[in-house]
Amino acid sequence: MNIIDEYRFNKARCEILKLDIKTYENDYVNLGDTKERLDTLERLNSAYKATLDFISAFESAYDLLTDDEKYYIVEHYYNEKPQKDIALYYLSNPEKILNISPYKTLSDKTLNLITIIRYLTNFNKSIMKKLERIK
Repeated sequence: MNIIDEYRFNKARCEILKLDIKTYENDYVNLGDTKERLDTLERLNSAYKATLDFISAFESAYDLLTDDEKYYIVEHYYNEKPQKDIALYYLSNPEKILNISPYKTLSDKTLNLITIIRYLTNFNKSIMKKLERIK
């Protein structure tokens, strides 16, 4: 599971943990044993806090990304666009290619679909490295 999938999983997990905590706090589950209920609440609160810490760290790291990095994440991971479609976007906006390129200058011969897809693959790796620093 990559860091973005982990973030999405933890967002959903956070909502479930909130509901579980509410259930145990209001004693909707009649455990009979107060100590067991409190132990369960403590474990749930601990898991909830850890999940919130991860979400907060991810969102802080995400906020530091460039607009092109954010665009790539949204399009590729949330909208599930293939890299070919994203590469076509960059080919139609050649002034943005330099933002994803590992090179400081570009020549006209590098502006083809296969090269842009290769740039995007490396771009994706660099984004993942930035986001995975939060772990």
